[in-house]
Amino acid sequence: MQSISLLLAVALLVGVAFARSIDRSPRNAESEVTADQFKCAFPDIDENLRNQRWDGFQKSGWKPANNEEAACLLAHVSQETDSLKTLEEYCGQDGTCKDNYQTCDWNGAPAAVPGHYYWGRGALQISYPCNYKGAGDALQVDLLNNPEQVATNQALAWKVGVWFYTDKQMSTPCQAGDFAASTRIINSGECGGGALSDRQAQRVEKYKKIRGCFGLGEPSTNPTC
Repeated sequence: MQSISLLLAVALLVGVAFARSIDRSPRNAESEVTADQFKCAFPDIDENLRNQRWDGFQKSGWKPANNEEAACLLAHVSQETDSLKTLEEYCGQDGTCKDNYQTCDWNGAPAAVPGHYYWGRGALQISYPCNYKGAGDALQVDLLNNPEQVATNQALAWKVGVWFYTDKQMSTPCQAGDFAASTRIINSGECGGGALSDRQAQRVEKYKKIRGCFGLGEPSTNPTC
């Protein structure tokens, strides 16, 4: 009886060990961006400003499916916001492009509200009345009549960026590590070696650096579109 009990005990221990050795986590389980990774991705701003941006990022509630997606989104944010130095397009601030984003190019699109301007704002610099209206409707905030708050409210700046990212389905190429495809979505004008190719080179360089913050090596897919 003792030998049988001993064999049963050994079998039980082996079974427990085997069960623990199996990775039961789903392949696309959400991961967290840590404060250290965020700091690594945005090292060129002072600590106080970075803490404000970090607080807004956390309040957005966004979580990447994997490290590829985290590096992809934060690289686009870095490019669009001058490494998070600004949440508002510089040419809007100095007035040189304030009238450039007042009209959407399809019938039935919402019109600009007099006295308000729709240049790039937020973590991904959304522009045009239609995008402000779309983001506002999704977030239940009146952004058409108050677009300025996207640049002054840290959490809203990130939430609007995440809305654009999700609405334009950037997550699909980002999760797959296809940075080039995600660039075509956010700014296709940079692709194909055109006049904005220098901006794409900056974007890709940021992407490669930020990949290192998430323990990723060189991209397996060509990041240039």
